[in-house]
Amino acid sequence: VDASVEECAAHAFYFDSREHKKKAQKRGIIEYHVEHINDHSLYYISSRELGFFLKPREGRNKIIWLKEDDGKVVLDISDTKDVMKEYPVKHGNVLGSGHAVWIFEPQEPIAEIPQTKVSFTARVDMAGNIPAQAMNYNAKKFLSVVSDLRKKFEKSKGLARTLKSPDDKVAIELVHFEGEKIVTGLAKTIVDTSIEECAAWVYTDINSREIQSKIGKQGGLVDVQVKKISNHSLYYLSTRDLGIPLLKRHRDFRTKAIWAKSNSKPEGIVIDVADNREDIFPRNKNAKLASVHTFWSFEPLDPIGDIQQTAVTFISKVDLKGNIPTIAMNKIAPKFLLHASRLRKKFDKSDLIKSYEQSKENVAANISRNNIEPSLLVECFELEFEKDEKGERKSLGRGAFGNVLLADYHGTRCAYKEILPSALNEETMERFFLELKLVGSLRHPNIAQCLGVVWEANEHGIMFELCKNGGLDDFLKKYSKKTLGIISWKSTEVVQASQRQMMQESAKTSETIELLITKGLGLKTAWALEIAKGCAFLHGKNPAIVHRDLKGANVLVSDDLKAKITDFGESRHLGGDEEKEKTMTTVGTPHFMAPEVFSTEQEDKVYGKECDVYSYGMLLLELWYDGSITKAFKKGWGRMVIMSRVNKGWRPDLKHVEEESEELAGIIRKCLTHKPEGRPSFKELINFWQGQLSVIRTGSRVEASVESLKKDKVEEKPKTVEHKKMDRLPTMQPIKRSTTNNTMGPIDPIDIFSMAKEHDIKDAAKRNAEKVETVKIDPGKALFAMAAGTGGEGSWKEEQKQKAEAAKKKEEKEEDESLTEQQRAMKVMMGKQDF
Repeated sequence: VDASVEECAAHAFYFDSREHKKKAQKRGIIEYHVEHINDHSLYYISSRELGFFLKPREGRNKIIWLKEDDGKVVLDISDTKDVMKEYPVKHGNVLGSGHAVWIFEPQEPIAEIPQTKVSFTARVDMAGNIPAQAMNYNAKKFLSVVSDLRKKFEKSKGLARTLKSPDDKVAIELVHFEGEKIVTGLAKTIVDTSIEECAAWVYTDINSREIQSKIGKQGGLVDVQVKKISNHSLYYLSTRDLGIPLLKRHRDFRTKAIWAKSNSKPEGIVIDVADNREDIFPRNKNAKLASVHTFWSFEPLDPIGDIQQTAVTFISKVDLKGNIPTIAMNKIAPKFLLHASRLRKKFDKSDLIKSYEQSKENVAANISRNNIEPSLLVECFELEFEKDEKGERKSLGRGAFGNVLLADYHGTRCAYKEILPSALNEETMERFFLELKLVGSLRHPNIAQCLGVVWEANEHGIMFELCKNGGLDDFLKKYSKKTLGIISWKSTEVVQASQRQMMQESAKTSETIELLITKGLGLKTAWALEIAKGCAFLHGKNPAIVHRDLKGANVLVSDDLKAKITDFGESRHLGGDEEKEKTMTTVGTPHFMAPEVFSTEQEDKVYGKECDVYSYGMLLLELWYDGSITKAFKKGWGRMVIMSRVNKGWRPDLKHVEEESEELAGIIRKCLTHKPEGRPSFKELINFWQGQLSVIRTGSRVEASVESLKKDKVEEKPKTVEHKKMDRLPTMQPIKRSTTNNTMGPIDPIDIFSMAKEHDIKDAAKRNAEKVETVKIDPGKALFAMAAGTGGEGSWKEEQKQKAEAAKKKEEKEEDESLTEQQRAMKVMMGKQDF
């Protein structure tokens, strides 16, 4: 605030002033009363309207003015019960509570104008259940008193501008207030040398050979004279030609320079050069006596390697005397500030500092743990890394910053992304912390979860949930041929019985392929839905998150074959239009990039959430090509060719996709629409895929029921009957109303939906792998036995019944063996049928 400490504090203290009464209503105060205790304390009784149909809140406060030894003034505003009897709370109103503190600290004046640093802290309890919106609305009114104080004493309506320095590492600011003859300048820089060397050069420079050589040549310097007082003080006279035609006479500056230790900073040094009116030097009739006060402040900083660093502040206040135009004042005053630039150049070691920074062995060690969310920090000893045959850390692959290692965190296996110092620079470090900031707070089933961060002297990395199946593109390439088409969009049309038999044989040695047998039917549809859900979650955040690099390689496949989006290194938050303007950098993989991302037109290059929808459309095409997106583009097309063709409207041919599914081709085509506004949202995509997946699952249950009915029909005939377990999964062909090729004739027209059973397919596949001995009964031998009187028809039926009961008991025994102890107990308690 442009006023003294006392003036600021008085304005905040006098609540019964006219100005306070005018502004009270704007702050919601409908009634108040002030009762003075003494000159430095008072009672303040108030009633405040909160709005939002809430009852008025009343306050009973005591205000005390305190002045400390260093000139600081404190106003303490706290609750009091002293006046509750005289001023009881009105009926229907609510008594609130609070505590506010004003702190006023004196600062160095600017051009004779006092300066005060003001801090205001308020803690308020409105009492009762008040909506957050009402709290936020009223909080502004409490804090507006600071703005009012600033406006009350505003004196910076004059001219203020920042000057360009010859050295971009020196900041120079020049201020001139209207109606004032004084010009104040400020220069700040960092000098690559020790604090003593800096101060010594400034102190001796006024009498150096360099200054003497500039007399009459540069800066309008006409004469310089120095007279030593002691080792830390001297008299200094300088005569300058201002170089303004209207000002014929020179200006004399007679000063006294004193070198001293800083009072405020123990290790600091100050040099004060102030006016001195003693007759030390003879008077110059051709010059007019001017006034100047310059102040140097030196503060040591942490060294960069072996190079010392000193922060230098230079303040100059000049009064050239006489009626000098403002334009002339602003032209002359900067010359007094150029001493800071000369000091910077004298000790410049930028090249050495640059070399040192490039040769640093450990960039990451200089990054503080304070940059990381505390809840994410994990100590290295909590991790146990799995070892390979050589006893080294087991690697799962290579990441952007180092190896991806397999680790155990308190019993949970995880992927540890190692951060190698050699892979880090300013750009990658910024990307790393941006990714960490984003992914550290994301919690969703289809987002790869960050489990923690290790950031210690010799160990740096991020822990993610383990998805041992790797990237979606590599997973598809690896298993698309092995699974012989079982990873499909739909349930069964591409999966033949013979192929499943081959899959079952290979399942004995591959857990993943065994899982694909049970879940592979319609798995691509499930992945498409899961990825859409993950993207919808990102876009639904406030502010929205745009991934900007969505592709198969950045989607992981979990142990249970769920899709999880990862790699947020290129992701950004989106806000309003201003934030959109910033998302104009060309990032991503060309095959998946939307046309607006690499558009040559500046207005078209601004992009938002829709670019992820385009990438999603290309990812669906990548799924169709089993992880090989390059098949959708012509051979030989490079990055620039793809960007140029896509920007002009070219899109991959979807003819083969349409042959398999017109709906799939249609949804891809919508996602790849040239205009962003024409693309669907992820919410719409979720609805589409949920419908598709519902049809697939319903069809699978129906076909399983039909197979079960066929089996029951066959077992009813007294012909050759085979009692054996299924040696393959049910063939899931589309249902037809015509007769089947079964010798038993057409299926009875019954409601198959009502008889559908939920089969544990995985358990069935496991049991099918076991070889089961079949029992065949010859009907001819059965008739011969009946005629011979060795059992007859009744004996045959009894034998069949016994065999069926034996098979049933065996099946129940196997089922019981698969149950846990808890499940067995539940079965006994509930009864078999209910269980």
